[in-house]
Amino acid sequence: MFNLEKRSARSNFGGRGWILTIYAFLIFFSASCPALIFNATVPHFEANLGVSNVTQQTILSIATAVGTIMVLITGQITLKKSVRKLAIIFGVIWIVAVIGLGISSNMIAPGVPTGLIVFAVMMVICRAVGDPLTYSTNGTLVANWFPKKRGLVMGWATFGFPMASGIGVGIMSGIFNGSGQVMAAFVPPLLLGIVALLLLIIFLRDYPEQLGKYPDNDKDSVRENVEELEAVGEGEWTTKKCFTTKEFWLISISLGLMLFTVGFMTQVGAALTSLGFPPDMVVPVMLGVMVVCCAGSYLCGVMDVKLGTRKAVIITDCILLVMGVLAQFNNIVTIFLAFACMGIVVGGGSNFLVSWVSAVWGRRYFKPVFRWAVTICNIFGAFASGVIALIAEKTSFNIAFAFAALMALLGGVLAFFVKKDVNYSGEEPEIAQKAAAE
Repeated sequence: MFNLEKRSARSNFGGRGWILTIYAFLIFFSASCPALIFNATVPHFEANLGVSNVTQQTILSIATAVGTIMVLITGQITLKKSVRKLAIIFGVIWIVAVIGLGISSNMIAPGVPTGLIVFAVMMVICRAVGDPLTYSTNGTLVANWFPKKRGLVMGWATFGFPMASGIGVGIMSGIFNGSGQVMAAFVPPLLLGIVALLLLIIFLRDYPEQLGKYPDNDKDSVRENVEELEAVGEGEWTTKKCFTTKEFWLISISLGLMLFTVGFMTQVGAALTSLGFPPDMVVPVMLGVMVVCCAGSYLCGVMDVKLGTRKAVIITDCILLVMGVLAQFNNIVTIFLAFACMGIVVGGGSNFLVSWVSAVWGRRYFKPVFRWAVTICNIFGAFASGVIALIAEKTSFNIAFAFAALMALLGGVLAFFVKKDVNYSGEEPEIAQKAAAE
């Protein structure tokens, strides 16, 4: 029996579990960096290369749309193939694409579309494999290894999102300012991506049982037969059953609406400039936000474990409402706090989809449900940057913040209507009920 009193926020993941956590962190960090190059080189692309903010966000939106399609394809493949092996293949492609980004960035010039086209294609390839690495294979590996502690593991791993926006942007900006070359700014994420790939190849497998380890690093857990788990495929959770299940839509859409906030992360520089702050404020603000965001990422993981995913999601949506209010006042304190609220959600909010699907559907049915849930969420994410940029251009970034907060309010209402005791795992209902809602 599962005892709620024993639910712990301790990070006793075990040696290989910590390697998985570090691997996931490195993927979140490195895969986020290519899209953040526009923040790191403010105002170089627009002022010197003639690439407007709307064009930048359009490139990112197209790349994210392709990435969303690839997430779905990846989910379908992993029903029958090894998640780890697919992640290795995607990791190699991502490394090659980042090198291509660096080379093509030196080809961009005003009035010469060829360089920008090649750069855009490389960005699309980066997202085409980077998004599945971030949202699909990462989440599936964590759910396979940590069916109960997945929220806490993701709380640590998703430090990568805000740290990429803070430290990553700061490092890339420093390298760019020192060298004058956009290409050089891609070196740090490239090296971290290589380290992540080596960790995956050498130390990790699809399931802890394949290395003689226990799920959740808990010797009281039952080691399952990996061949039987893999043989399930989609089982009874076909596409039709997913699409005709109310909780599937409530969970997917509520978390998808939260992703409109992500649209700000690639245009912080433009937002600060629009709100009256000088370009040299971008990196200090992002570094400050990063510190708050890392704490928030861990906090979301702890809330997930202690309160249940449903309550944690509703609380996080309330944080976004606060963000929308704070962003209406154009002073450095309230704008910083608004970005801090945003960063907490961008980092910590990324935990919730893996955790909620795992809690409700369990290890056995996680993959067939997650493939569609993460795709729906990413459809929202694909439009986020473009929608936020368009609203900001036609009105103001203040209104764009208010729009994101309104979407969060709607998402919180949908999350509220998810049943507290919903359980489709087919086993251990006590675990699923406690973990899913509370």
